[in-house]
Amino acid sequence: MFAKSAYKWNLGSRKKAFNLCEQAIYSMLIGNIKDTEYIISDINQLISYDKWKNCIIDILIEYPNLNILIRDWIEQFKGILKKRLDIYQLVPKKDKKINNIVKIKSRDNKFKDFKNKSIKIFFEKKNYTTYTRSSVHGVKGETYEALLLYIQSLKKH
Repeated sequence: MFAKSAYKWNLGSRKKAFNLCEQAIYSMLIGNIKDTEYIISDINQLISYDKWKNCIIDILIEYPNLNILIRDWIEQFKGILKKRLDIYQLVPKKDKKINNIVKIKSRDNKFKDFKNKSIKIFFEKKNYTTYTRSSVHGVKGETYEALLLYIQSLKKH
């Protein structure tokens, strides 16, 4: 969830990035989000909600570069997360240690050598042999001779 949040923070919706990061931190410190009505009151039992938001934003700002290898990104992020939780005096639940939460999966059928890919490549769905298919954010800063914008109709035919 943190890696996806980092991708969204840099190349997508910052609001979605914040929400993903907040959910991950919440589950580490408090538990699974069951009822959104009580999230703020649960957080306020640990820390003021303003400090909570500052902590999340600090983590978002410090995410490692998306162009480094996934395995290196994970190691760098563990240090960042530990530092931020220490600064804000937030302690994960006993069964939610950082090394057990922030880890790399053992295999992925779509990406055989995914540990040697960057986070950006892992989440970006744009590489095709004859054309590039991507969101607007996925091609940020790139130049193309032609562009086809596809908008899915909301009307049923």
